[in-house]
Amino acid sequence: METLIRLEKTAKEYGKSRILEDINLEIRRGEAVVFTGTNGAGKSTILKMIGGLIAPSGGKIYRKRGLLYHMVPERFPKSNLTARQYICAVGKIEGLRRDEIQEKSADLFERFHMKGMEDKPMKLLSKGTLQKVGVIQAVLKRPDVLLLDEPLSGQDTASQAVFVELVNALKREGTALIVSCHEEFLVNAVGDTVCRIEGGKMHKVRLERGNQKRKALITFEASEDKTAPELPVTGETVPGGLRFISSYENSNEVVAKMIQEGFQLENFTLVGEEPVPSGEREETGGVIPELELPETGVERQSGSVWGMLSYEFRTYFKTNRFAMPFLVLMVFLFSLYTSMPVGVTDSFTISCNLLFLLMTWAGLSYNEMQQAAEEQMMILRLQSETLYYIGQSLFLCILGGIFTLISLLIPLALDAVNSGQLFLPGILLQDAAGGFLFLGAGAFLGSSLGTLLHPRVMKDRKAAVVLTVLIAVLAIGKAAILQDAAWVRWLCSFLPPIADVTGVFAGALHFTLKDTAFAAGVCILYGGILTAVRIWCLEKRKF
Repeated sequence: METLIRLEKTAKEYGKSRILEDINLEIRRGEAVVFTGTNGAGKSTILKMIGGLIAPSGGKIYRKRGLLYHMVPERFPKSNLTARQYICAVGKIEGLRRDEIQEKSADLFERFHMKGMEDKPMKLLSKGTLQKVGVIQAVLKRPDVLLLDEPLSGQDTASQAVFVELVNALKREGTALIVSCHEEFLVNAVGDTVCRIEGGKMHKVRLERGNQKRKALITFEASEDKTAPELPVTGETVPGGLRFISSYENSNEVVAKMIQEGFQLENFTLVGEEPVPSGEREETGGVIPELELPETGVERQSGSVWGMLSYEFRTYFKTNRFAMPFLVLMVFLFSLYTSMPVGVTDSFTISCNLLFLLMTWAGLSYNEMQQAAEEQMMILRLQSETLYYIGQSLFLCILGGIFTLISLLIPLALDAVNSGQLFLPGILLQDAAGGFLFLGAGAFLGSSLGTLLHPRVMKDRKAAVVLTVLIAVLAIGKAAILQDAAWVRWLCSFLPPIADVTGVFAGALHFTLKDTAFAAGVCILYGGILTAVRIWCLEKRKF
């Protein structure tokens, strides 16, 4: 089988503590590598190193180019989106068609017994149900490498069986599985290579296939006037029936007793593999044929940035984080233009200062929305950290553009309503164009400052917020700061140049091409530097 990933003498340290050392491993297409060990042994760390989410401290990791990675994190992030909305957004990022997303997601929701829960906000779902959503988003499009961090955590027994069937089907299609788990059932059901992490070392464990027991998933139609007899297994009620998961040896007894009590057998599915001699393994395994996942295309393409932007907007506007900056902007604009007439450049420079502060606020609140697991899954989909962080900046640019457009259209509308009497002298076409460019540049500068201190750049969030707000306020009031001392002038030169560029238009009646290009260019340049610094810091610090 084709080798996809190879680890050579790989090690990982956090501070002075060495978590992993001298890890040597090859991962092949269609192979399942399972890592076991105690909590904190380093299982999740090695998964993320394999996926490129964490940089190794020593050794090397070789990966075949163009591989599509998906991930099921141990704790799936909660969201204001419903499970259906989230899966649809993920499908768009993957480049799937709408009808294809709907067909696949409906089938997967049904298999995981999520009927009635797919349209509830994910923040209201239980841990086990969230984990099901995590599995569904990971198998919506077949990946080359699937990272599974405690995938059965919180899942009911029937869903565990469905999960095993799905991932075995993925293996048949050539997906490499990298699994971190404690459950012996999962190790036996999917594992090809089992590695125990202990004391920072990796030890391969011999998998005794001859001792494995197959599992049976048995479903009976529900009956209001009948009670299930005592059985050697635990059952659970699901919509429309009763489900049991038992060993293959006990399955006949379960079926016989239930039929004797008058229950009608609805479905009987075997999970796992036929016992084979120790040390041997059939290439195809014991996968249920009808659950074999179709190939979605040989060519592997990175996720769509436009799909990511759609997801970011849907997630952002599902929160209340947009409401307060929008309300402040509207109150300010109507207050500013209540008294007539006003100067064109004077009113727009005041608006630019406000947009700078509002977008700094928006950038800070956007940072607080970030969840590590969500970022990791998105980076794997896009197959590029840099592309993901640029996408975040692009989202904030578009958000700033919306605020800029509102800041321009409201005074233009008020001027039209007042028969052109709002501005003195009257506003020209070049003022509208120059004002839009100037306001947009100020908004971009604010968003770049607001997102600079990401939670991975500065973990103390209170300190990050205080420092960012302090810098923004000092940047606005820089002209009022006494700058007699050379060191004060030197420090002020590093502040965002919002006060400097607004001062360019002092005393001017209209926007000129030269002054507008200079002011906007300075803001965009400084904002671009802040964005580049943010991306560099995040790529260095990783997760």
